[in-house]
Amino acid sequence: MQRALNATIKLMDTVEHKVDFIIDLRKGSFAINPLSILGQARSVATPETHPNEGVKVVLGANGMVQTAYDGYRRIIAGMGKTQIFHFADSEAHAQQIIERERGK
Repeated sequence: MQRALNATIKLMDTVEHKVDFIIDLRKGSFAINPLSILGQARSVATPETHPNEGVKVVLGANGMVQTAYDGYRRIIAGMGKTQIFHFADSEAHAQQIIERERGK
């Protein structure tokens, strides 16, 4: 997780525009340990948001992933950060969310 985050930040550093994300979990299989996820969230959550970070949509998240996200949100809220991930059930829905959020 940390390596993926670092690679993403390096890529966002190379552009001067917002970068939207569709994080596709539809083909993933998860043996999720909620305590492990919360521990990882603590290690990667920072009070800063990258200036090029755009809309983030998670595609195909199950209930366990959404519950873990709720825990993550609580952790980072304590750090004074708001990190919003939207959830979608199809690519078309994900694109609609991005368009809607960009229009705000």
